[in-house]
Amino acid sequence: MKKNILPLLIVSFSFIGTSAELRAQTARKVVVEHFTNTRCGICGSRNPGLTANLSTSPDVLHVSYHPSSPYSSCLLNKHNVSGNDDRTKYYGVYGATPRVVVQGSAKGNGESFTSKDLFKAEQGKMTPIDIKLTTLQKGKDSLVVKIVITNLASNALKDMSIYAIAVEDTVFYQAPNGEKEH
Repeated sequence: MKKNILPLLIVSFSFIGTSAELRAQTARKVVVEHFTNTRCGICGSRNPGLTANLSTSPDVLHVSYHPSSPYSSCLLNKHNVSGNDDRTKYYGVYGATPRVVVQGSAKGNGESFTSKDLFKAEQGKMTPIDIKLTTLQKGKDSLVVKIVITNLASNALKDMSIYAIAVEDTVFYQAPNGEKEH
């Protein structure tokens, strides 16, 4: 099975200041973090709606996490238990799949995954910070990712943090919940 690895960068910003202070800007990427599980029946019925919604918004970046709660026997969770669980705990959504976090804001359990409003409010926004990724092959089985962050204009941004991860593009696996593509 060929694995495609995509570098994904999630940057959390605390926006402090007014738009008048932001002279040069670039389009901000929208990030949807999806908490799901291959043994979760509700996930199996709701996730296709999210996939369809994302397919009409190619500018939205999507990453899935497979926490060990409520189903610790999830095959995709077992590949990185601490990584999956830590991110879920970071947002306070541990043990409640399926859930989505849009641009760092956790959505409620009942949030419609098919709603065009799910991430629409975040689309089209601008930022004075530009982020570029360069991926280089290093040997037969390694990549090096260079992250360059450029401040495009004076601004009042502070208390920023960076969370950089590498994710596998698509996994084909016939899950117990009926999903085939993850």
